[in-house]
Amino acid sequence: MKQKILIVDDDFVTRRTLEKLFDQFDIVSVKTGEDCLKFIEAFSPDMVLLDIVMPGIDGYEVCKIIRTYPNMKSCKILLISGKLTLEDRLKGYDAGADDYITKPFDNNELMAKVNVFLKLKNAEDINKIHNDFLRLISHERRTPLHGIISCAEILKRNDIGTDNINLVNIIYDCGVQLLKQTDKLNLLLKLKNMPEINKNLIEIKFILDTIITKYNSNKKQIIINDINNLIENKINVDYNLIINALDLITENAVNASGENGKVIISIEFDNTFYYLSFIDNGGGIDSEIIKYIFSEFTVPNIYNHNKGWGISLLIAKTIAKLHGGDLTCNNNTEMNNKGAVFTFQIPA
Repeated sequence: MKQKILIVDDDFVTRRTLEKLFDQFDIVSVKTGEDCLKFIEAFSPDMVLLDIVMPGIDGYEVCKIIRTYPNMKSCKILLISGKLTLEDRLKGYDAGADDYITKPFDNNELMAKVNVFLKLKNAEDINKIHNDFLRLISHERRTPLHGIISCAEILKRNDIGTDNINLVNIIYDCGVQLLKQTDKLNLLLKLKNMPEINKNLIEIKFILDTIITKYNSNKKQIIINDINNLIENKINVDYNLIINALDLITENAVNASGENGKVIISIEFDNTFYYLSFIDNGGGIDSEIIKYIFSEFTVPNIYNHNKGWGISLLIAKTIAKLHGGDLTCNNNTEMNNKGAVFTFQIPA
């Protein structure tokens, strides 16, 4: 399917020039802002090439109105005008334009800009479909999963025989696993659209105690390495998000270390950032996998992977980024330890 371009210019020669230049696209051209607004929603263009100075409604006002149409949010708008001043350009951006090119324009430059913005729109559209699909499936599966888990819990409390209870346990465990995956997916989608976070000063010790209590109660060995006595220092974080992130990193390290393994949490500070490093004693991670380990829905066979969608580490990294920090991954080479090191970085 051809991408669509709407040309809006009161000058006949300019319209014909643009029509010929972009004849490989699906083109509609009009000469006034009023005509543009009349046709745009039905035509649903991928890009509008919009003149500024026209009789009736000028290009700035047309641009503002287009941006109020829900189905035109992703449409790219390129202003074309003889106006050259910085004030004119800033006014265009403020009206919602994506870019600006002056008359007389160079055909090659204009074509290059149009191609770039159309590729960008295509990528944004794909990403929107992707996110809308994920949001739909994550929403639609919660209710049936709760039903499956609740029914399995009821059956587990009844005398239904050893063979049957084993089957019920499998149903229950699978339901809980799917529900956890759904919750992670919901959190990732929420983080992608989170404009700001609610920060408070919280002791590092208080945060880590919450994590350690959970895993030590499951007979997992978590050791704190705090040689510089930093654990009572406070960091400015969103508590709920930081607990989510560190819990996912710890879970990853615990899984890597195996049943009798241990995880060391090392705390360091360089006057700018705090570094919480989670060191496991597993088999380490292949250098090729490290390159894309934080990519969305990566499920590399790091630790004989057999469940999950590979978004836990991406969630943790996204939370670090929202705090102005980062999450990195390396293999631990000290003392021939082949385990992995995930370092969570938070601004002081």
